Amino acid sequence: MADRRKVALVLGGGGARGLSHIGVLKVLEEAQIPIDLIVGSSIGALVGAAYAILPEADSLRNRVVEVFETDARVQEAFKILEKIPHHVTPKSDLLSRLGEIAAKEIVFNMLLVKKALLSEEEFRCCVEPYVTDIDLADTRIPFAATAVDLISGHKVTLQEGPLIPAVMASCAVPGFMPPVCWQDMQLVDGGVVDPVPAAAAREKGAHTVIGVDVSRYTRAQCRFDDGVDVVSRVMDIMMDCLSLPGRERCDILIEPAVDEFYWTDFSCYDSFFELGEAAATEKIDDIRQLLQKQHLT
Repeated sequence: MADRRKVALVLGGGGARGLSHIGVLKVLEEAQIPIDLIVGSSIGALVGAAYAILPEADSLRNRVVEVFETDARVQEAFKILEKIPHHVTPKSDLLSRLGEIAAKEIVFNMLLVKKALLSEEEFRCCVEPYVTDIDLADTRIPFAATAVDLISGHKVTLQEGPLIPAVMASCAVPGFMPPVCWQDMQLVDGGVVDPVPAAAAREKGAHTVIGVDVSRYTRAQCRFDDGVDVVSRVMDIMMDCLSLPGRERCDILIEPAVDEFYWTDFSCYDSFFELGEAAATEKIDDIRQLLQKQHLT
């Protein structure tokens, strides 16, 4: 239809919880919801780029499972991230507490002598299984990734140039993955300033924005044993606040129930797939009604 208005899918950041984007994509694909543009931040950029290259959700899901189960390099890289201490359930026994203290000591000692927990090579091996070394402009579905320039402090939308470095830049969680050199910039995770980049989709001409937010981590935490716990909780609250403007700019917002998971829980991929499908299924009638109202289907 020549007069059909552009529909954008915005995939937000949230670490491992962003694997639920794949479940969302599966439901939208089966419902034949048109997607004219994908904009991703952080893990949303990785999943979005992979789908923009080959728009087959089942294929992407199978690839994730295969990589996590068979790729030794990826397994080793994510083991490093999974060592990051966090409170999922309160543990007061001495052995558990000593283990948490030791883990924090190791992580922060590493950050004193390294730019990031993962090396550039380790980081790249986590991205390469999912995206090919093509130009951003050559994906089947138009795609853009958001990042932040450490030098200027400005948000950057990447829509042309090499795809793999662009995805790495958008996923580069400060302190955990190294910044990516891009022209005269040092780029890091787009979620630092905009976890749900709906504004970038609007700037690229989208009339209708379907957003997926996996950034919220609002589970109550009552235990703050040290400064690391306090800083971690503050970052959770900041991320929740940062996501509000992007959430408000979406016409439809899909929110997988992933707030009980930590951002490094990559081993829970099956749960994330299911939660993404469930959240998208709940919204599919609303999406159809909106698109019919706007003469998009």
